[in-house]
Amino acid sequence: TFSGIAGSDPLDPRAWDPLNLIYAYADIGEGMYLAKNLSYLVLFKATTIEFFRDVGVSPGSPLERLEGLKLAIGLYATRTVQQIDGALLWCSNTESGLKSAYIMVNTKVEEIATPAIRRIFETSPPKYAISFSVCGHSFYVLTSPTAGYSLVYDITSKLWSYWNAFGETYF
Repeated sequence: TFSGIAGSDPLDPRAWDPLNLIYAYADIGEGMYLAKNLSYLVLFKATTIEFFRDVGVSPGSPLERLEGLKLAIGLYATRTVQQIDGALLWCSNTESGLKSAYIMVNTKVEEIATPAIRRIFETSPPKYAISFSVCGHSFYVLTSPTAGYSLVYDITSKLWSYWNAFGETYF
């Protein structure tokens, strides 16, 4: 399986140079999601995260893997990744199967899930997320329609809450 990043011609995104390719080989696994944090590209796999930066090399890929920067947490579901106010949030997965929620700000990663939230994720992990800001607060909303819940993390106050929408069990 392919686990890397392929790049197009900068002047014509429809043209793909076969040399403009870099592999994410620090750990076995397929790339699931590609995000940006500061000037880095962040490649999520199921149980790990790898970082790349633009070094402007040509021919070949202008990207370079950051050898010393690899995280042993990955991505559970691609639809849980959200970016808001410079923060990157996601529902994570580890090699042992532990699910949690994390935030990355300026490449600094912090687990935001409490033990109670992790217990909910173990029995019924969220399927998708949304994020938004209102009244000076930024929110990360994780939803599991099958379990009927929406868990909301207030990024500003760093508190979790349960929300529902007008009599529905999830938001």
